Amino acid sequence: MSSTETRRALFEGLVCPACVRPLDLWDQDRVSPPRLSCARCGRRWPICQRTPVFASTWSEAIPPGPAALLHDPDVEAWPDLQRSLERADPRLFAHVFASAQGAPPALPPFLAGARAAVLGCGWGRVASQLAEVCKEVYASDDSHVRARFANVRAYAEGRGNLLAATAGLDSLPFPAGVFHLVVVEERAVAAILRDRRYLLARLGRARALLAPDGVLAVCRQKQAGMAARWAARRLEAVLAQAGFAPAALPPPSARPEPRTWAVAARSRHAVSGHAASLAPLLAGL
Repeated sequence: MSSTETRRALFEGLVCPACVRPLDLWDQDRVSPPRLSCARCGRRWPICQRTPVFASTWSEAIPPGPAALLHDPDVEAWPDLQRSLERADPRLFAHVFASAQGAPPALPPFLAGARAAVLGCGWGRVASQLAEVCKEVYASDDSHVRARFANVRAYAEGRGNLLAATAGLDSLPFPAGVFHLVVVEERAVAAILRDRRYLLARLGRARALLAPDGVLAVCRQKQAGMAARWAARRLEAVLAQAGFAPAALPPPSARPEPRTWAVAARSRHAVSGHAASLAPLLAGL
């Protein structure tokens, strides 16, 4: 299957956030602008700049300074964008690009053929790493700028098996029960913890995405001291309240099959520091 066919299949795999029915893809050959629609409830969602939009508000002002370079990425000028950003803001460049360099070859082999979802994907760094070895990767971010950047990145890096959508945790368009790995990035962790009234409901949505042998990986910043330990314990308690249990994965070489590296049905989680590559993150689950 070609990269274009794979990406189209990812679009056709999206579901209605309201009634969880498969969506109809109306691409540029059928209607302009392209969109996704649900035949059951009649809802429609636009596809803006090759990125499906499921958020009610998604326009963002272009910030001043080097960050403006990330608001209008061009696949054809991808190396120029990297060089310009590195010269203008080395720290921002490292956050967006540098930590992904050389990481995919170190990913555990048992992820080959797996399906993954990344919530709060940001600039697509972790999603791109996973797409190197996984069969399919869906990503979401409530920022259209970041979701669009993740899709441009997928094109530039040859990740036809990666699709990012503009969607919050309350409007995820991903099918339930099919993902072997769901990664909750720092942005999504912050959104989950922001309002305690919806905390368990949002964790429940993440749990519903998992296959019977799936694992939830929660990313957080590496910190030290008593406050960091308290925050980790609080997060563990919240996950336990939502029905998860700690995951203890064996070494990557011990579990070559993609469906055998988690044990309990929709009930595993792991909390790890956000490392430079996914290898330490997954190896520590």
